[in-house]
Amino acid sequence: MNQRYDCIVIGSDLSSLTAAAVLSRAGVKTLRLSENSMPGRVEKGGFLFDADPLPRPGVVSNGLAVEGLRRRGIPFSATAGDLAGPGQQFILRDHRLNLFDDPAQTVTEFVREFDVSPDLWQKLYARGEKIIRCLDDVFSRSFEAPGRMTETPAFSLKNLALQKQNGLGFRRTRKRLEESHPGLGKILHANGFLFSNAALAEKPPFSSPYAFMASFGGGRRIWGEKGELDRVLEGFCSSGGSVSLSGCTVMRFRVKRRIEVDLSRDGECWTIEGDRAVLSTKWEKLRPILLRGTRFLALEKKWSRVFHTGYPLTLHMGIRQEALPEQAGRSIVLLENEKHPLMAHELIYLSAGPGENEASFGGDGRALSATVFLHQSPWRLGDAELEDVFKTVLRNVLVFLPFLRDRLVFLDPSWSMDFSRKYQEMLNHKYGAPLSWVSPLSGFPSKTPLEQVFLTGGLQFPELGFDGEILSGIFSADAILGGTRHE
Repeated sequence: MNQRYDCIVIGSDLSSLTAAAVLSRAGVKTLRLSENSMPGRVEKGGFLFDADPLPRPGVVSNGLAVEGLRRRGIPFSATAGDLAGPGQQFILRDHRLNLFDDPAQTVTEFVREFDVSPDLWQKLYARGEKIIRCLDDVFSRSFEAPGRMTETPAFSLKNLALQKQNGLGFRRTRKRLEESHPGLGKILHANGFLFSNAALAEKPPFSSPYAFMASFGGGRRIWGEKGELDRVLEGFCSSGGSVSLSGCTVMRFRVKRRIEVDLSRDGECWTIEGDRAVLSTKWEKLRPILLRGTRFLALEKKWSRVFHTGYPLTLHMGIRQEALPEQAGRSIVLLENEKHPLMAHELIYLSAGPGENEASFGGDGRALSATVFLHQSPWRLGDAELEDVFKTVLRNVLVFLPFLRDRLVFLDPSWSMDFSRKYQEMLNHKYGAPLSWVSPLSGFPSKTPLEQVFLTGGLQFPELGFDGEILSGIFSADAILGGTRHE
């Protein structure tokens, strides 16, 4: 393996993968370094489980993420997959709501279940679309001038005024809907929580409609099979002299005239060098390795004001197909109590596994993942604490899906625990941070006090969720490319 690179990217998440792909496509010899081996799926007990069972919404043919990648020479076609039936369901004690890829069908569902005015929904959609058009303008202009987003005319006072005006209108309309029924309010909050990386707030940022429209507005398209996007990006990461390396341990990170990284794997140690480095904000070693010394005081202060509000923990199960309701959606959100917060086991995100499991157990086997969000990282909680969470999760799932009890084929809480811990760096966490009125986005900067080191991750555009992670990788790469277009 070549020991010297133009850029070293360290991280296991989608933003790191995107940054490495964009740099490699631009002709930058890049090493993408992941400390964990990250297959998209893992087989256990005869079932295939997604390493990342969380939703990936909003990737549409005309979306921001797609446009940004296309302009950087990474084209691919959006596929909608099978859109028959509900895409997602919200199940409460006394309510069951189906979401469809057609927004009109979704509005009909809300009106049927909660007896709310369709006019309010139409007004909410209209104001949400206006905000998204403002955001589209911001990013589209930045695509024309990579690395200079905040200097574009899109960040004019006029644009900010439109954002504020539409955002306040959206917020007021949403509040009216939430106050009309506690169950409806719970669904709207759960939706924002799942499809954004930003923490729930009493006054959500003006850019929050982006995640809302991704799921409720008919934009819940994915790139075919869930891991297709990752495979496309990984293909670029291993081209033109670039390399992807996983399963090694970073022992030391030094910034001298060049970046020096000491690695170890299978008892072997070596050093790699690079001119530049991109580090994921999800990388566990980032703060102890990088954020030291007086030059990082401002960045460390900003970082200290960021807090995690949700760490995903998933219980993986193998079930027989008949355990799921006949009209079950592609994913199900279980809401235990309309009046309780969404943390711990009060929100359970159920995702049925890939179709390959249908060949298991007489043709009716299905992988089922039940994800909750914890206040603390699974790395910092003991096995006994996580086992108690799993017991509560399973008990609550059985309340909503009683047929599951006799159709549970595979269950290994210890393995699920280790699995969730291992993949924390690639999963979407939920963040809280002070918001600025100056910008429609509460982003974390790509640049650091070290001119050779840049950051990427879900903290950069947390309100934009899945798309935001892709955009973060794009802009981190742009910061290194220095605004030079590479076709």
